[in-house]
Amino acid sequence: MAVNLRTFRLTALLTTALGIALPLEARILNVPDDFQRIQTAIDSSANGDTVLIAPGTYRETIDFLGRNITVAGQYLTTGDEGLINRTMISGNIGNNRSVVSIRTGESSAAQLIGLTIRDGRAVAGAGIFIAGSSPVIRRVRITRCLASVCGGGIYATRVSMPIIRDCIIDSCQAAEFGGAVAVDDGAEIRIETSDLRRNQSNKGGGLALHGTRSRPPSGWFEGVNFTANQAISNGNRSTQGGGAYLIYSDTVRNAYAAFVGCKFEADTAY
Repeated sequence: MAVNLRTFRLTALLTTALGIALPLEARILNVPDDFQRIQTAIDSSANGDTVLIAPGTYRETIDFLGRNITVAGQYLTTGDEGLINRTMISGNIGNNRSVVSIRTGESSAAQLIGLTIRDGRAVAGAGIFIAGSSPVIRRVRITRCLASVCGGGIYATRVSMPIIRDCIIDSCQAAEFGGAVAVDDGAEIRIETSDLRRNQSNKGGGLALHGTRSRPPSGWFEGVNFTANQAISNGNRSTQGGGAYLIYSDTVRNAYAAFVGCKFEADTAY
């Protein structure tokens, strides 16, 4: 059965070899009007398309599949911040997968905007798993996600360069490091004007950067609030970074973390 997509002409230009600017047509794929599931809409998308999600709870996990698309709640078109908490992707469907995976070379043209990610369960990146990609994540709340190793909220690895802006990551956990965010294997993360609060891990309740000599991680953190994050080890006392923990050995070179205008409040290690 053919699906009747509501399409819009978006501003995009393609310059040919002759220097002629040609308009491109990108589509808006509506969930659930056009597609019942977010992943089905992604499967049908092409670079430049937007998967626009109506308020509701969607019990599924999604993968961008290497496509430079925008996946967004209706906050994108309305500016109504109340829609962010009412548009939820819940990974609590009985599997052990990240709620959102962006792991196939997506560029900064891949965007996740204006919704809530919750109830993820995975080894790493229970909320969002990023590998070898550079997405932009904006106005997203990540909550109640649990990683058995690292990155309860977000895990960035394999030379990824994600930008996280105006997000909230709260009540996430990781057993080993990075309750809210974990970065390793040469990834470079930028987090701006975001809140990391009430997250927990053995090392770095809020944030952990894990360095290796061949591929050190790095991060730029600007206007980030670290609040009431905890580092706790099997119920025993730990001193390894309630708010943030940089796990660098003596052999690591060229790794850095810059904190500009950040606030650490009530973070504990015990």
